[in-house]
Amino acid sequence: MPKFVSMLVISFIALLAGVCSCHAQAAYSLTISTDRDVFKTDSTIPIKITLTNTSQKMLSIHLTNPDYNYSVEVRDKGTGRIVPDTDLGREVRETEESTTRDFIAVLRPGESTSDGLYVGLLRNMSQPGEYTIVIMREAPEKVSGKDVLYLPPSNSKNFDRGVIRSNEITVKVAK
Repeated sequence: MPKFVSMLVISFIALLAGVCSCHAQAAYSLTISTDRDVFKTDSTIPIKITLTNTSQKMLSIHLTNPDYNYSVEVRDKGTGRIVPDTDLGREVRETEESTTRDFIAVLRPGESTSDGLYVGLLRNMSQPGEYTIVIMREAPEKVSGKDVLYLPPSNSKNFDRGVIRSNEITVKVAK
């Protein structure tokens, strides 16, 4: 009987933790878009990124190289398989730090900033077909003693503080 009670208590705690985590709000949202749905096989495929502060705190975002700040997931829509990196994409992923710009954007609650990157330079989308694209960035950290969240630059090798995923878009690549 004690073993049954222990299992019941553990199950209840796990259920409660799952319910609580479902209601946690992300500190920011990522929305991606393109200027069109069809690209040629040699296209750089520019993606517009809108980062919106959805928290009730100020959000300081450290922006360096967009290729480095965001992790890009591209899948072949037909097979569902992740598309491999290009040489540049592999280099960016393996780099510890990359700075082509270096500034901090500060967003009040509800404010947004725009960014962009060229997905076709980072992922091998050279074959005609449909591809789905999602970008990710690590969750922010709380600044000690301040009512501010800080989003450091990240090469997204790991997401220790959690991950924020964008919406998914689909693009077609044609000859």
